[in-house]
Amino acid sequence: MFNFKNIENLKRIYSTLSDDIMKDLLNPILKRAVKYDRAVGFFSSEWLKEVSEGLAIFAQRGGKARIVTSVILSERDWNAIKNGLLTEEEILKLINEEVSKTIESLKNSIEVNTLATLSWMISQDILEFKFAIPIGKLNGGVFHTKSSLFYDEKGNGIAVFGSQNDSHQATLNDETLCVWKNWSTGSEYFADLEAEFNKKWNGCDETLKTYNITEAARLQIINAGKDYTCPFIRQNRDFENDLEEQVNKKIILRDYQQRAITEWEKNNYQGLFEMATGSGKTITSISAAKHLFKTKKRLCVVVLAPYIHLVDQWADELENFGFNPILCFKDSKTWQIKAYSELNKYKSKLIDKMCIVATHTTSSLKKFQDFIKTIDSDWLY
Repeated sequence: MFNFKNIENLKRIYSTLSDDIMKDLLNPILKRAVKYDRAVGFFSSEWLKEVSEGLAIFAQRGGKARIVTSVILSERDWNAIKNGLLTEEEILKLINEEVSKTIESLKNSIEVNTLATLSWMISQDILEFKFAIPIGKLNGGVFHTKSSLFYDEKGNGIAVFGSQNDSHQATLNDETLCVWKNWSTGSEYFADLEAEFNKKWNGCDETLKTYNITEAARLQIINAGKDYTCPFIRQNRDFENDLEEQVNKKIILRDYQQRAITEWEKNNYQGLFEMATGSGKTITSISAAKHLFKTKKRLCVVVLAPYIHLVDQWADELENFGFNPILCFKDSKTWQIKAYSELNKYKSKLIDKMCIVATHTTSSLKKFQDFIKTIDSDWLY
């Protein structure tokens, strides 16, 4: 489910004249992404509404977004920067003032959902901004790049390059976007765009000066939206309900599988499924977990497998049932960060189900056992 290769009919060229860019391209990608890098000349908070469907799933799955964008300044301010009349501190002050104007604009236009979304994503470290100002031979120009890089859990990448800014108006313009994948034809273009973005983000481009958002501006955004409810929680549950309907249509249990789940339920949801090879133990087990989740409304599922390739197989099947499995093996730092991040969302009731899949070797480690002990609600092993 959460794999770019599962996106049907992904085209090389998209045009607003014949395609719905948000519905046909960006939302399907965001739903499956765990990382999103964007360099864009103009970013408007209105764009958050346009991609809210995909962005909700991206955020709830712990995705991370990095955006480099330009600063909207007056002609007088631009001239002052161009002529070197402003110090670094004064430029940061201008950026902070623009952030304040954006917040007030959202409040005054009663766009509380957009403000709450922006506030929540920044407070959860899901969204990080940097602002770009051309220097050197481009001094006095405008940062006008428009490229996007998306990554899924499998390491697959999709690059989108074109003329569209991140605004509502851009969805009404005549715009064209090119799409390249890192696993097939076009992988070299993906690599080039990836290198270009990293240069900009890391401040290694000699014709571009990037500024981090100050902590004062960051806190201002967070505080401005904390009184409103982030709409992502409701949207994510709507998505899960839709996904469950799709799963129910695709998977029909055999009589003996349904009987096994019924007997397991009668035994207070405890027991072992002793079934022949090829009889569908994995599907039966995950169906049982889904049944228990529907009964309990909240559930943590822990799956242990002897080998890494079996962990991957379990993860693929769990995703098909709407679970978002965290894979635990090899580098403990990597899986610990993901696992504890997911656990924090689960304890905060931002999500209702949590799923951990680990190898036997990892499950024997004290780090893993200490993590399991912190789960203080119903969990299925």
